[in-house]
Amino acid sequence: MSSKAYAQTIVVLTLALTDAAMAGLALFAAYWARLWIPWPNEAQNVGRFFDYAGVSAIHILSILVVFAFSRLYHLARSRSRVDEFSSIFTATTLGTLVGVAMTSLALKNSPLELDYSRGIVGYGWAFTIVFVTAGRLAHGYVYARLRKRGWGRDRVLIVGANEVGRMIVQKIQSNPGLGYE
Repeated sequence: MSSKAYAQTIVVLTLALTDAAMAGLALFAAYWARLWIPWPNEAQNVGRFFDYAGVSAIHILSILVVFAFSRLYHLARSRSRVDEFSSIFTATTLGTLVGVAMTSLALKNSPLELDYSRGIVGYGWAFTIVFVTAGRLAHGYVYARLRKRGWGRDRVLIVGANEVGRMIVQKIQSNPGLGYE
């Protein structure tokens, strides 16, 4: 495996692990938010957090699968933060719906079946969007710092010595976090 392919594989794997950790953390925060915030109604029949292990695993897995099908693990350097957030919002919404459906189908009449709170689902959806976005921003920051140090850089050839070519060279040289040399 070439060093470029190795670097891309490491980046995608760490991004997926970051997304999984943030989705799990979002459900943990949703559980506690549902207990502390009596909205829309007072929480009733909410068990321990560990009772939600099956729900959490299905939620994380559905988020990762929907993100993969939404091409959120394809590396693109020119994506704006607004586009990234929009993609995360859409994929998280779909992933949460898939997770709720899979939870209802997979855990029905099993020892892991429980009557989970709709509030936890709502809070989990919102917190997943916020936490995954924050995790991806942190991951992108770390990856840009690594590219500045020369890790995972791509070579680029600029054809033309006119004003546009010089402007592109200046942009690449002034921003080593882009990962081009």
